[in-house]
Amino acid sequence: KAQKRYKRTFDKKVRNAKHVPEQGDWVLVHSHTPTGGKLVFQTKGPYQVLRTDGRRFTIESDDGVRTVNGQDVVKVAPPPAGDPAWARALEAWRLPSLPAAKQGPQEYVFDKFIDHGWDEDTNRLMLRV
Repeated sequence: KAQKRYKRTFDKKVRNAKHVPEQGDWVLVHSHTPTGGKLVFQTKGPYQVLRTDGRRFTIESDDGVRTVNGQDVVKVAPPPAGDPAWARALEAWRLPSLPAAKQGPQEYVFDKFIDHGWDEDTNRLMLRV
């Protein structure tokens, strides 16, 4: 009887595997800053997960790319198209347009790739460097 109660309590506290964010998912991050009242947002974001090992999540925030603890992230639904509230997060994934090549292909050298994706709207490869 007691074991069932302990198991029930433990299972409430342990995150369900289906709610753990994966690479490419959108998350909110707990802010850890003391707030003035209960009506102030307790989270920051949304941010997109660049990398994860299940416990730590690499995101790109306003401060740049940083790693946060898995206990501080909450998975949220992907942004609806055209929603201005998500504009900052979506803009972070946009690659600035590169100058058009006058003749022949252009060659670029990057020190480090953080992530890549395919933009279906413009049929372009997007790189995060």
